[in-house]
Amino acid sequence: MPFNSAKQKGTLGRSFSFMQVGSSQVIVRALKMAEESDRIIVRLQELNGKPAPGVAVSFAAPIIEAMEVDGQEREIGAAKVANGVLTVDMEPFIMRTFAVKIGAYGAAAPQPKSVPLDLPLNFAAATKDGEKNDSGFDGAGLSYSADMLPGELTVDGVSFKLAEGGAGKLNSVACEGQSVALPKGKYGKVYILAAATEDGVSGAFKTGASSVDVGVQKWNGFIGQWDNRIWKNDREIYGLKPAFIKRDPVAWFASHMHNRDGLNISYNFTYIYKYAVELPLGASTLQLPNDPRIRIFAATAVESAVDAVSPAFPLYDVFEPPQEDYPALSPLPGEHNDTIFVHINHPWYSQYDTLKFNVGAEVSENSQAYRSPIMVTDRATVYARSYGKDGKTSKVARGEYVVNDVTPPDVKSVEAFDLAPAALVRFTEPVEKKSAETASNYSLESGPTVTAASLSEDGLSATLTLSAPPAVNTNYILKTVSIKDRSPKANVIKEPVSFKFATISPAYYLKIRTKDISYSLGVPGISRDYSLAGSPSAAGGIFGLALRLKGEGDYIVINDRSELNPSEAVTVAAWVNPRDWHSDRIILQKSGGDGQYRLGARGGKLSFAISGVGEAGAALPAPKEWSHVAATYDGWTMRLFVNGNLVDEKPAVGAVPFNGGPLYIGSKGKDSAIGDFFKGDMDKVTVWGAALPAEHIARLAAKE
Repeated sequence: MPFNSAKQKGTLGRSFSFMQVGSSQVIVRALKMAEESDRIIVRLQELNGKPAPGVAVSFAAPIIEAMEVDGQEREIGAAKVANGVLTVDMEPFIMRTFAVKIGAYGAAAPQPKSVPLDLPLNFAAATKDGEKNDSGFDGAGLSYSADMLPGELTVDGVSFKLAEGGAGKLNSVACEGQSVALPKGKYGKVYILAAATEDGVSGAFKTGASSVDVGVQKWNGFIGQWDNRIWKNDREIYGLKPAFIKRDPVAWFASHMHNRDGLNISYNFTYIYKYAVELPLGASTLQLPNDPRIRIFAATAVESAVDAVSPAFPLYDVFEPPQEDYPALSPLPGEHNDTIFVHINHPWYSQYDTLKFNVGAEVSENSQAYRSPIMVTDRATVYARSYGKDGKTSKVARGEYVVNDVTPPDVKSVEAFDLAPAALVRFTEPVEKKSAETASNYSLESGPTVTAASLSEDGLSATLTLSAPPAVNTNYILKTVSIKDRSPKANVIKEPVSFKFATISPAYYLKIRTKDISYSLGVPGISRDYSLAGSPSAAGGIFGLALRLKGEGDYIVINDRSELNPSEAVTVAAWVNPRDWHSDRIILQKSGGDGQYRLGARGGKLSFAISGVGEAGAALPAPKEWSHVAATYDGWTMRLFVNGNLVDEKPAVGAVPFNGGPLYIGSKGKDSAIGDFFKGDMDKVTVWGAALPAEHIARLAAKE
């Protein structure tokens, strides 16, 4: 790291090197002071992949002693030092670390003459542990810790004296234009220890006709941070706060502050910074700024400068200003050899509420809101702009895309769920209907036979009908061949594409198999996974036996377990035959009260609700007949199904909450009112820790 210095008299010449390594094969990876001693830590690495024996390492002063250390600076071996030089044998690409102690280098530079200034202290900036102060340093009750503040402080060779702090003890100056007497003599600078109560504060220090504006940094908060995400909710990023580093030199810091009661607020750092004010020759007074937000703790007049050496390159990161205020398009505009999906994101360093786009025409406030990636199969120009509630708009992003599709389609994913004789194949691009619906183009190794295939309207997925439900805890390989895409070239999968997948099983599945329903829940007298309330019973159902609840306090309690607490997605489903839908009869609910998630009647409608996320609702299925009801949430949308048909969907964002309560079937537990208990029969009650696709919901709703 090079430094600049003013011209000095002496015999050293125009440059000075603190350390030298005698081989171009070896680089210095780190040079620092040891954490717990006065030694210097130097970490070396060989770069060329060849041995480098006898590498000489020297410093500006002779090395007195050295030892090899590990990454935690613990001694691991001796080091060879002769004539003030460390000699090291380096193996190919290996790093070695040494702790060295060097002797004195010539005569020490004399300390400059300095005089602490008498300040007109008028403000108590600190409290001791347990001392109360309702206003504090910032006017809101927060203060420096007087227990941490030193009485004397030396910073970069300048000594300062600080007044003792405590409740009611004046130890700083709230600047109001006061004058401070300067000592007589050739004093060229005043060094000041100060901090401000808020960001963006500056003030003028005046000496006679001379005036110097000095910006003073805030006393607490982060003095540096990488880009920081701003969350609109649990899942959606609202924008980014740009990375920053405050540059004023830190003279002192503490790891905590005090609240109005004098209690420690840990890991809330407080700072005092060092500033310099040039003095014209013969100045007798220094007038402080007229801004009480600036607080000065100490000041020292120095005869000669102590900061004449400055780094020629930044000592730490310099962050570039944020990019232009455009939405981001991905992938980049240009030519592509396969169908693409254009993703749009808000400008990262601004906060907007709505993202709108148009294809082939300029975007406006009336354009459609961006919800999902835009598919481009040929040629398209995409326009996008972000809009804020306050009327603020971003610049317009424009991207021209040209797709010359010469790439065959591929399988993106395969989804299969227990209980349904089906699998859903998702493709990387829209595929041609005839080839995608030819069952012989699909085969499962060592699994059920594919008997039929049905392509979705958008051509991006095909539902495969299987000869039997795929087994759980089993890995399958689906082979796909001869599927064509929809491009003009009709690219085709010529060689079979293999995709490995496993069947997803429900987190909970209730099927009544015996007249003693306890045996369908666990082992009576042994299993602790469930309990019965009232007198649930078995009755004839659509698939053999079903669960019968009288609506008078009958319900089942399934004790909590981790599988019943999905955070990102959930599916609930059941076959139901209600006697009536009076009041708010509940099919199932996780946890009491408002629950984590619930499915049942509410306000005369079929309702699927997730606490803190949202609710979907639709007409109740007819009473006194069997219906299949299901609901899904994928982190973005809540969907409600009756007999395999989508009856409602609502946008929703947020994590499924967790509170550790049981799963109730037929009620919401001890909080249930008379009208909350389900009255009728139900069967095949399931909870899944995933959002089942609509195609699988339809399979679960099949009566055969």
